[in-house]
Amino acid sequence: MILDGTKLNKEIAAELKRKIASMESVPTMVAIQVGDNPSSNVYLSRKANFAKKIGAVLHVIRFPEDVSEIDLINQIHSINKDEKVHGVIVQ
Repeated sequence: MILDGTKLNKEIAAELKRKIASMESVPTMVAIQVGDNPSSNVYLSRKANFAKKIGAVLHVIRFPEDVSEIDLINQIHSINKDEKVHGVIVQ
């Protein structure tokens, strides 16, 4: 069996878009990026594009590589308190 990834992606995106359109609130995620890794930048760009394609939102918050642990934890706590945010990614 050969899997057509492009076709599957389109099918999944269409189904998610349909489900999101019927929701009362827009699914919103926040990605916290620490440092400036080129691979991470590409990953987050693709996630943001996919979110837009299906009607969801992805906010990216960037920190320098030398961010303190306490600053990072405080940001995560702040995001966790936001009822409009449905998920968090830390990279």
